[in-house]
Amino acid sequence: MGFLDKAREAAENAIEKAKPHLDKAMEQAGPHLDKAKEKAGPLVEKAAEKVDQATGGKYSEQIGGVKGKVEGALGHTGPAAPGAGTHGDAVPPVPPAPPGGDALAPQGNPAASQQPPAVPPVPPERKDDGGVPPVPPAN
Repeated sequence: MGFLDKAREAAENAIEKAKPHLDKAMEQAGPHLDKAKEKAGPLVEKAAEKVDQATGGKYSEQIGGVKGKVEGALGHTGPAAPGAGTHGDAVPPVPPAPPGGDALAPQGNPAASQQPPAVPPVPPERKDDGGVPPVPPAN
């Protein structure tokens, strides 16, 4: 009998010994869990409404999806919230800024035109030194 076989046997014995205690604990906790689930339902609804109001409805679909998942975990059945389960939990990616500037800088803003470009320009290569670019000056 190898090490893994002995470990598996010990784990199975531990589970057998713990099962009656776990069953008893779940039986005692049952009424309390049911009460907690009943109270949690309206609180989830209220929290979702508050967050939706605070964000100006911008994330209504995501909030509805999360609310639906929480209610499902609580065992509440009913019509699914709009957007529940239709989107992943990931936040949509932010598009990259265009090279050399800030995508959010308004046109004609004098402050935006005074800012240096995001990437300094690369000097052209010199042909007489074997194609090695010059070393930029120290600031």
